[in-house]
Amino acid sequence: MAKQLKLVVSFLLVYAALYCLSILGSGAGLSKWLTGPVDFYRLDYSLWLLPIAGFFLVYMGLDWLTKEAGFGKAFGYIFPVLLLIASYAAFYAAVFYYMMNQYYFGGVSFSDFLDKYNSGINYWGLFLSSSFIYFALAGLGAWAARMLIERTETQEKAP
Repeated sequence: MAKQLKLVVSFLLVYAALYCLSILGSGAGLSKWLTGPVDFYRLDYSLWLLPIAGFFLVYMGLDWLTKEAGFGKAFGYIFPVLLLIASYAAFYAAVFYYMMNQYYFGGVSFSDFLDKYNSGINYWGLFLSSSFIYFALAGLGAWAARMLIERTETQEKAP
């Protein structure tokens, strides 16, 4: 099977799996992609579009990191852990600076902001309920697709 066809099929499988996860994982705090009848004015389009960007950015970026940046094949095995840590750290930084700006423009000093801020924000809950978790999970799906496609291509080339 052609590499592009494998990529499209794996993307569709990952996208369908993320959609099912959004429906089944709503009890765990994940956002649902659709909640009842479709209201196009209230639909969160980032839930639909971020998995597409996450899948293809990671799929193409992983190829660049292993070949052009010189990380090698061993990097592919630790990549999922690094992706999840980097995703959570990026989300933490985004929420921190967003909240810091809200407090700053509200007239709160930085020390008061740190006192109030550290006491009551559930980052993990915010991360699970945001659309960014689907970006990270689509990236994990892209990593798995890249590994499977590379493995099947090496098996097809071997006699």
